[in-house]
Amino acid sequence: MSIPILPSTPYQDDDSQVPRSTGFVTAQRRILEFQLRFPHRELTVGDARGFTSMISPHGFPSPRPPYPSVNEAIRMCYYMRELGYNTFVELKPAKKEVWLILRTRIILTQRDQIYWVQNWESGVVRHM
Repeated sequence: MSIPILPSTPYQDDDSQVPRSTGFVTAQRRILEFQLRFPHRELTVGDARGFTSMISPHGFPSPRPPYPSVNEAIRMCYYMRELGYNTFVELKPAKKEVWLILRTRIILTQRDQIYWVQNWESGVVRHM
């Protein structure tokens, strides 16, 4: 499990009244299995991107149409944060994009790594 670098989030996925897609629930289960199997492993950019890609029926290991909705991608980011992973969202209005970011710590240095970029109008995911 990651050592929390970011403050905890008030987000609670269980409190949400919005229904979850089958892909979203599948991705949630995979994250929980990952935690049980690798309790001391840090989340990587590839892991975060893979879990987010799983929301789409054809998305794993790399996103392709139909892409997850922007809302579910953001929700997955906050779900991972709720579990203690250092993920967060940045909105880029000039580009109409949502950036999902993983913050890692290397010794005493923090580093932000973008793992998901999605246009909120078209829903297209930028390949990285």
